Amino acid sequence: MSQRCFEILKIILSLFIFLALSSCKLINSQPTQEQLSASTNADTLAEKRNCAGSSSAQAQRRTFAAIPRFSASDINSLYWPLLTQLGEQTNTCFEIKHHKSNEDYLEAIQAETIDYTFMCPFQQSRHNDKYEPIIRDEKRSIKGIIVANKNSGIKDVNDISNQMFLAPFGTAFGASLLNKDYLATNGLNLPFRYVKTHQNVYRGVANDPNTIGGGVLTTYQREHENLRSQLTIVAETEEFAAHPFSASKKLPKQEIQRIQEAWLNIRQDKDQASILEKINLPHPIPANYARDYAGIKKLDLQKYLP
Repeated sequence: MSQRCFEILKIILSLFIFLALSSCKLINSQPTQEQLSASTNADTLAEKRNCAGSSSAQAQRRTFAAIPRFSASDINSLYWPLLTQLGEQTNTCFEIKHHKSNEDYLEAIQAETIDYTFMCPFQQSRHNDKYEPIIRDEKRSIKGIIVANKNSGIKDVNDISNQMFLAPFGTAFGASLLNKDYLATNGLNLPFRYVKTHQNVYRGVANDPNTIGGGVLTTYQREHENLRSQLTIVAETEEFAAHPFSASKKLPKQEIQRIQEAWLNIRQDKDQASILEKINLPHPIPANYARDYAGIKKLDLQKYLP
């Protein structure tokens, strides 16, 4: 065989070996059926989750709702970190349910389609047959306040006569119901106008000395000093424990206890303090209906509903 033929055979053989090795490498680079299945399952799980908490496929799925005072995106931003921590500790995944109005939210509570919720103290007293308060804040409470324009001449409840009373909405526990009860107890039956938000109440009274308004101390204190300087607090109502984190009584007792314990674990972790501050519940303790909310029922606030 000539030298030239030998060189050609050598080149052909090298090319054949190169192609064979490349084919093996390509085959080995493809995912196995197990890898494909695992990837598909992970994608399916991620798509189905859309809930905060445990990512385990065995996680118990529950629903959560908050009173719709904020947008859906704001509610997610507020509560997702908390629910994630609770869920990871208890192998639970919380789906946040959003409601277009307070009426829609209350219908869901009445139908008991929500598993966990932050509930208005008045609604907790109304629906204690369906929901159990499990956590409340140790140091925070709710009491109604009545504000007047500083130029109105109203110094206390004895100066109130026939002024228009502004309130955010009819079912507001502190700002409307407790204040209505306070006025009625003092022999005052005033015309009411609902202005949707606490801030609108304070601004309305600041702009019109012929009105008084109902709010709560926490929202009043959040207002800018320029606005508060135009108002004066002329009355305060009885004080009650603030909004509880409540659980449907349909849920297993052991599960509710684990959720409650997870709350208390978060309180002990200083790295999680910002989560609790964000939702205005920095000092969680176990709630007790008889101690914290049963007294509300005795006021018979339902008669003041619009």
